[in-house]
Amino acid sequence: MNAGDSIFQTDLKGKILYANPQSSLLLGISPEEIQGRNYTEFVVEAYRGRVIEFFREQLQQENSGASIEFPVLTRNGFQRWMAFQISILKTPGASQAEGILSIGRDITERMEAEQLIRVQHKNISDSLTYASRIRLALQPAKT
Repeated sequence: MNAGDSIFQTDLKGKILYANPQSSLLLGISPEEIQGRNYTEFVVEAYRGRVIEFFREQLQQENSGASIEFPVLTRNGFQRWMAFQISILKTPGASQAEGILSIGRDITERMEAEQLIRVQHKNISDSLTYASRIRLALQPAKT
């Protein structure tokens, strides 16, 4: 999926107030089905705690510009890796933030390529280790 970025706006509790059409395409559900749900419903469960803590810290520090990568679940159960950059939404003069604007890019292809490289690197390392053991086993004993 190489179209534009996904854009989500949430309130302080994580309720999605707005999702652009690209978000709908990415997740495989209509914008109306996205809005009103908590963003954590779309985060792969194994990453949920880390993602919640990240957003909590950014809100506490009012830290716009921070980024995070994590997988989301689509309607059909597929995982798509996303890289999100966030902006804290705050009305000038207000004492507290009002929500978060998240702009996400699908990085699934990059993550899959990185995983393939890790597997290939491990296979090569394992082969070199095995070849070294064979070489050592075939060397005549030193006397």
